[in-house]
Amino acid sequence: MKFFVTKLFYVTVLISAILSISTVLISTQAQDAERYSIVCIRNQTSERITFEFKWGSRPWEISQVEPQQIVSINWKYRRTGKPDNPKLHISFDADLGKGKDKITTRVESITHRNPDCTRDTHHFRYESGTTRFIELISDLD
Repeated sequence: MKFFVTKLFYVTVLISAILSISTVLISTQAQDAERYSIVCIRNQTSERITFEFKWGSRPWEISQVEPQQIVSINWKYRRTGKPDNPKLHISFDADLGKGKDKITTRVESITHRNPDCTRDTHHFRYESGTTRFIELISDLD
């Protein structure tokens, strides 16, 4: 009987250890799950571009992107792996600061593990044949 109780004890300890390791592995996988909606905008012009953005009905925020640089706009999900971001809108002055040609557009985002840009999703560039006007192009198509 003593041998059976000892063996049962060791089996119970082994099962507890396996369950603990499984819980840690599942927790680590959940931490690695995608938890951000991001937009990465590269500025392919020689001008600093100031633009506004807003998620859903939140207030507009101002951002800038320097020439040949990239800026990240991100939304952190409330629950890991459960996209809950509202639509993202971007507004910019297409005539580079003269204020006569303001464009507001809805922008698609990608889901990612962190808020850092690993690839461009959109880019500002000069309209074809001119350096007086810019446009925002999606790289997701």
